Parts: sequence; structure tokens; C-alpha cells
Amino acid sequence: MDALGLNWIGIIFYIISFLIALYVLNKFVFSQIAIIMNERERTLKDALIERDQIHIKLQEVNLEAQAIISEAKVEARNIINSARDGMEPQKRRVLEQAEDERTQIIFKAQNESREIIETAQAEAKSEAVTVVEAVIQKSLANLKIDNAAANTLLAKIINNI
Repeated sequence: MDALGLNWIGIIFYIISFLIALYVLNKFVFSQIAIIMNERERTLKDALIERDQIHIKLQEVNLEAQAIISEAKVEARNIINSARDGMEPQKRRVLEQAEDERTQIIFKAQNESREIIETAQAEAKSEAVTVVEAVIQKSLANLKIDNAAANTLLAKIINNI
């Protein structure tokens, strides 16, 4: 094989070095990445479930608003039919009240939904940062880097997140 220019000792050395590097990566990096990915997947599933619940609640509020509007419209029609003459101002007032109530209910539902979504997003972000910070601290502890350098590196990584 020397005629082909192959160095068997060098090839064996490279194979052993590769296997050692693969073992170290698998033991310290890939397992931590898998944990982070599983945690993130769980957090995202929870956020999606909460989003679906918010969507259902918003639909219920919209149905309630529609029911209130329907009731107001029926009431307005009854008032119009019973007293067409001289009732025009009262008719307008009832319709305006119904529209105001509908607008308030929709506005309230949208605000509640927005607050719930923002809270869920903030919690998910906070949890993600906490998990990443814990994984990085574990990884840095395994690498046996002094605390000052580890804290500096951790701060830079978290700022990039």
C-alpha cells in the first residue's frame, strides 16, 4: 500500500480521533440538544393548545355578542312597530346602545385574547431562556472553564438569543 501513498498509521489515527470526537459530542452536546429540543417542542405544544383555547373563547364571546345584537335588533323592531310616530329618537338610542354594547364586548374579548397570548408568549420565551441557560451552564461545567470566562460566555450567548 505504500506504493499508493497511503499511510495506515495515519489513517488509523484519524479514525480513532474521529471516533473519540464523535463520542465526546454525543455524550456532552447531542444529548443536551435533544433535551432542549424536547423541552421546546413541549412548550410550543402548550402554547398551541392555549392559543386554540383562546380562539374557542373568542368564538364564544363573538357568539354572545351576536346574540346580544340579535336581541337588541328584535327589541328595536318591536319598538318601531309599536310606535312609529314620535319614536324615532328612542329607536336611534336603542340601536346606538346595542352597537355600543357590541363594540365593547368585541373590544373586551380582543383585549383579553391579546393579553392571554402575550402572557403565553412571554412565559414561553422565559422558559426557553431558562432551559438554554441551564444547558449552557451544564455544558460549560463539563468543559471545566473558569467561572469568569464561563459567565462571560453565557452572557454573550443569552444576549444573542
